Amino acid sequence: MIRKSGEELKPTCIIDKIQRKSGWIFWGCFSDLTGKGPGVFWEKAWKSINKDSYIEYTIPVIDEFIHRYPELFLMQDHAPGHAAKLTFTEFEKRRIQLIFWPPFSPDLNPIETVWNLIKD
Repeated sequence: MIRKSGEELKPTCIIDKIQRKSGWIFWGCFSDLTGKGPGVFWEKAWKSINKDSYIEYTIPVIDEFIHRYPELFLMQDHAPGHAAKLTFTEFEKRRIQLIFWPPFSPDLNPIETVWNLIKD
């Protein structure tokens, strides 16, 4: 389903959060400008993803990549580690610009299609 401009927060354009099965965790990115970007396989030794581990292991990868292409913005979901106030402070400190993305709206984020293809 594709939403029209101005419909992003309508109940018919938002789906409830779905709990996922545990398994491998991977962070990845791409853009129309650069194609495939870097990825991070989450090491089990890092334990769960929270604001501190996201800032320590993932944001440096984002920072290095996104500053090679200053016209890029970061789009991410509202996972707790992504949405924490400390995470946003880190993005501001590193001058990483974010795109607003409503919670529980996977149809707006093109990488969700990629994850679904990988999982099949």
